Amino acid sequence: MGKLIFCFDGTGNEPEDAVQKIDKDGGIEDDNISNILKLHLLFGGTLDNGQIAFQDNQKSIYFRGVGTSGFIIRRALSQGLAVLDVRSIINAAKKQLIENYESGDEIFIFGFSRGAAIARRFAALIRKEYSKEETKLFELQGEDKVRFMGVFDTVASIGFPHVLMHSQPKQDVVFEDGDGVSPIVKEALHLLSLDEKRTAFLPTLMQKDERVTEIWFPGAHSDIGGGYYWDGLSDITLQFMIDEIGRRNLGLKVLSVDHVQYPCLRKKGVTINRDDLEILPNPLGKSHQQDRVWPISEATLIHRSVQVSGGGQDDLPLIHESVISRINRDMTYRPDSLIKRRHKLWNSQGTGAVFNGLDDHVRDQPNQHYAMAVGESLDCDVYSYIFNNRCCVENNGGYLFVHPGETYEFSIDMGQRWYDSGIGCGPGGWNLKDVHLGLIKEEIIASMKNTRRCLSANWFEVVAAVGLADQPQRIVPVNGTLRTLQPTASGELFLFANDHPKKYGNNAGSIKVTITRTA
Repeated sequence: MGKLIFCFDGTGNEPEDAVQKIDKDGGIEDDNISNILKLHLLFGGTLDNGQIAFQDNQKSIYFRGVGTSGFIIRRALSQGLAVLDVRSIINAAKKQLIENYESGDEIFIFGFSRGAAIARRFAALIRKEYSKEETKLFELQGEDKVRFMGVFDTVASIGFPHVLMHSQPKQDVVFEDGDGVSPIVKEALHLLSLDEKRTAFLPTLMQKDERVTEIWFPGAHSDIGGGYYWDGLSDITLQFMIDEIGRRNLGLKVLSVDHVQYPCLRKKGVTINRDDLEILPNPLGKSHQQDRVWPISEATLIHRSVQVSGGGQDDLPLIHESVISRINRDMTYRPDSLIKRRHKLWNSQGTGAVFNGLDDHVRDQPNQHYAMAVGESLDCDVYSYIFNNRCCVENNGGYLFVHPGETYEFSIDMGQRWYDSGIGCGPGGWNLKDVHLGLIKEEIIASMKNTRRCLSANWFEVVAAVGLADQPQRIVPVNGTLRTLQPTASGELFLFANDHPKKYGNNAGSIKVTITRTA
């Protein structure tokens, strides 16, 4: 019995996304392949739908996202008005099914965004529209012929923003079974974005069904399905999907990133490397949640309704543990969609406690003070986009507190890189002498020099503060000599990039600082 896998990518997603442009100031284009293409390649598939691993009983077939064919104008129109592209993708999938299906094969379907909607419709059409000439497809009318369907943040609507709050996007992917799952699907897993707010990207939930598991994760739409270079959040959902494939004993074979044959994943204009497929889940990964100025925000953004579609009061949505981890470690992360919304926590041991809303997590978060011993060192990851970066002690969940009379030393690898919008720099930050931004932009930045949180430090230099009200201090070594900090008051130690207080959302990357208590 073989495994036939269909992978439907999201709107605008394609293999060419693996190529990141680097500008003159060292900024890296925040673009990468999606979780769908990553899964296809980890299933042993190639960019031209060949199979270079597990050839004996497994074949993965990949379909580019809506709006990735034709010239620029056609692509833009297809991404917004997708009916023709949707039809062509479904027809191509049906053709592949007829050509590759053998009696007794198990079918697996994966998708992201509008590709997730196509995946769900395709499952329904397998049941409805088989060819009478293809007698081997008759058996697909029975139950459980699609062994598993795994989708990321289904969006079935036209992608142009709707300016009226009451105007819900129309679906260009029509489901045969309402919003439910086709009867021939044995198990379905739907991973959802908690923080996406664009009305044009409202999710299409699955109806309550014992075959269905829906779980909400931190991040915006493509932080769930992938497509960004800074992919710590989407690596959480990718790893979760792979883990579920194993936990459910689906029989699918998944390559490790070290065993992918990368020389076989090259075509004109595209090269897939290990870095593209490496999975490093991080609940503090960069969130790509979009913010817009008023009144555009009022017309085009809305908090997602976290719920179980078709369920009763006792049917509570599942929230992944990574949401709680981010709430605890990023003091600015307070997801609006959880305000006064009862939910159940999913953790690595399964579903757990019930919470009445966001306030429960804020009130109950661990507040354990960790005191370092003299001579002890602690590595702290400093994320450029977090306003007050906490120094977390991983083995006990506490946060570093310091007191008067103590002395701390900071060791920093100055070869590390992080990014202030499109400006790449090291832990020592940058000043106007280091960059070439154009006269107008440089004049604007010069006029903002007194808005930095630490006036004595460079833009984007890593700095430290004790407590939320403390004046930030410089910690970057001077001419090879390590800087020290001697607290004048007790409090939690924060490290962060020196930036304008309202500009952290366009930052990317992180650095590591080693803190040692010397006295």
